[in-house]
Amino acid sequence: MSEKFKLEYCNLAKTCAMILVVVYHCLVFWTGEWFKEPVYSCTFFAYLAQWLNTFHIYVFVFISGYLFYFTRYEQKKYSSSTKYLLSKMKRLIYPYLIMLLLWGIPFFILCTGRKNEIIEKFFYGKSPAQYWFLLMLFWVYCIFYFISDYVKERWLLGLVVFYVIYGIATIVMTKIPNYFQILSALKYLLFFYVGMVYRKNTFDSLCKIPCCVWMLTSIILFLGWYFLDFINLFFAKIVRIAIYPFISISGVFMVIKGICMINVKKLQENKLYCFLEKYNFAIYLFHQQMVYISILWFNGKVNNIVVLLFNFLFAMVGGIIAYGFCKLAWIRKMLQVN
Repeated sequence: MSEKFKLEYCNLAKTCAMILVVVYHCLVFWTGEWFKEPVYSCTFFAYLAQWLNTFHIYVFVFISGYLFYFTRYEQKKYSSSTKYLLSKMKRLIYPYLIMLLLWGIPFFILCTGRKNEIIEKFFYGKSPAQYWFLLMLFWVYCIFYFISDYVKERWLLGLVVFYVIYGIATIVMTKIPNYFQILSALKYLLFFYVGMVYRKNTFDSLCKIPCCVWMLTSIILFLGWYFLDFINLFFAKIVRIAIYPFISISGVFMVIKGICMINVKKLQENKLYCFLEKYNFAIYLFHQQMVYISILWFNGKVNNIVVLLFNFLFAMVGGIIAYGFCKLAWIRKMLQVN
């Protein structure tokens, strides 16, 4: 498999991860953990949202680690720490601040009216809508720039260390506020590192496991993790934390193996896919607030299937809006959209 073809798989993986995030935000409303309660409950949608949440963002972080190793150690780039950090700031922090001011905060006020929460949620980064991901990924990139030389060779030890860090960060997040998404970054170090390790090493045994096996593993582990929540014991809570990364990694490889079954070159002839591949980041920046509008308009007025369809339609319309905005050169430059 050529290097170019592998990178084409990465672009497809990032696009699929974006779509999974959109679908998750279309479904998460039924978990009862969002800004508004559903008039008509749907247990299946709630479970599906929770399952998607175990791997959708993790796919993107995994691919980011995979590409980081390729770019730094195979293409010999990122030699200047200053240029590297500035590039990640332009790519992640600039869009974060711009989207907060122009899009995220106005919609939060419109949908909730809770103006007193703006500073903590958005400017302290405690829960800044979908933009938490940008902060988290920025810190992950920063951390790995300075430690990757030390951990790239000792990958077994590295996996253990980052697994322990994941568990500690998960526990600490229940005790103190997750300001600036630093604790989230500590959790996601593991999955970024798994992407690096997967790029560096050839794991023939993993490559032979089919997509359906990864999916079944993910679902079984997810069900075990879910039902452990009903056991009110400290041991059960620790086991839930311990198995969650394996659910996520199973889900990541399910997606990766599924993507490997697709004819990428033929897919790239599809205009819709080309649009999604080019503007998946812009769609991500805009989509969640469009789902808010759909929920405010249709919750309780039509059945759940129709609400879900409208949620997805509105989310993708957000991508079209992003496309229109991105035609303006100054906005395209600020948001780092190609």
